[in-house]
Amino acid sequence: MYREGLIIPVQKGLGDEGCDWEILLNEENSGAHSYVFQGNGSHVETIHITTIDNFVEENHLQRVDFIKADIEGAERDMLRGATKVLKIFAPKLAICT
Repeated sequence: MYREGLIIPVQKGLGDEGCDWEILLNEENSGAHSYVFQGNGSHVETIHITTIDNFVEENHLQRVDFIKADIEGAERDMLRGATKVLKIFAPKLAICT
């Protein structure tokens, strides 16, 4: 989230619904944390998932200019949870798949 020149990290995941997910944390490669349980992993952690639409509404954001996502296979879910934001704000997208 961006306010007054600051970027504020928010410890939530993005998807197509609000829920809790278990993710597999990989101690050998932090870039390999995933909600898909394959390969090596050290332990499981539960994270809260929200939609971009809900996040924007709950935080009273007046605009969304850019969405960047590299979320290990959940990009389509994230986009399904952003339909209002995509229609209203038409942000630029940088999506890794």
